[in-house]
Amino acid sequence: RLGMQQFGAMTLPPDLSNASDQQLVAWSLEGHEEAKTALALRYQQPVLTAISHLVDEPETAEDLAQETFLKVFEALQTHRPDAKFAAWIFKIANNVAVNYLKRERRIKRQQLDTVPPAGSSDPSAPRKVHLRSNPLAAPSLPTPPPLDAPALAPALQAAIERLRDKERLCYKLYEIEGRSYGYIAELLDLPEGSVSWYLRRARQELRQELGPLYDALRRKPPRTPA
Repeated sequence: RLGMQQFGAMTLPPDLSNASDQQLVAWSLEGHEEAKTALALRYQQPVLTAISHLVDEPETAEDLAQETFLKVFEALQTHRPDAKFAAWIFKIANNVAVNYLKRERRIKRQQLDTVPPAGSSDPSAPRKVHLRSNPLAAPSLPTPPPLDAPALAPALQAAIERLRDKERLCYKLYEIEGRSYGYIAELLDLPEGSVSWYLRRARQELRQELGPLYDALRRKPPRTPA
């Protein structure tokens, strides 16, 4: 079997679809643009899907996917031959998406801090913004009768989007897509124990926010092997 350094000296085959990630990386480092294109095509949709779980804006997700590949090819020489390329690229994609969300939240906080309180004549006077408590989470509410879960699913979706980044991503991958702990751990470059912890935290946060309606609102699609 040829080593990584030998791949670059070889003539590229006409069909790169069967080449390993390691081969494509080596050829890319040798300056073969066809190998870069093959890598991008191979991971274009998986990277976009991973980012879309964090950023619920299709156009922004596509921009962040492009940014991911720019970073990937800029840092390609730092990829270790003994490391799995898929885990490496998904980690970069996750960092790009999380950094975007952090920037957006910082901007929103700055905007909210500059909004003057009602009735204030001083436009520079900041006001505190508090989230309204969710009446559905009131402990005094009785358990409701069976509800039309699909019709109310947007309420659950909105609550999911308010979860912390990794909790939201783990919840979506496991509960909605039916992915296994092992798949999620590899995708997010996390120990399986951390995946379980984030998933448990996500459920706790959703139950705390939605109260007794959480179990009525949640959708449970048939689980499929990952």
